This record gives sequence, structure tokens and C-alpha cells, in this order.
Amino acid sequence: MGRTGTALACLAVMDGLPARAAVAYVREGYHRRAVEAPWQRRYVERFAATG
Repeated sequence: MGRTGTALACLAVMDGLPARAAVAYVREGYHRRAVEAPWQRRYVERFAATG
């Protein structure tokens, strides 16, 4: 759930989704509590910013 969801969200960012949309996408399709910790959401946001 935690790290896997974060990795899936980063893959969604690589596919063109903005960070928040990527997190929402993973929560809808993988697990509702994916990317659960604040540091995980920040990681996805930073990952999107480097893109």
C-alpha cells in the first residue's frame, strides 16, 4: 500500500497526470489508502516537478 502506491503514482505522473490526479487515480484503482503518509504525497509532488 505505502511504497507501492507511491511508485504507482509516480508512474502515473510519468504517463502525464498531475501529482494530485495521480494520487487520486492510484487510490481509485489500487487501494483507497494508497500514498497514505504526507511524505509520500510530497515525494510524488517533487517527482512531478522534476519531470
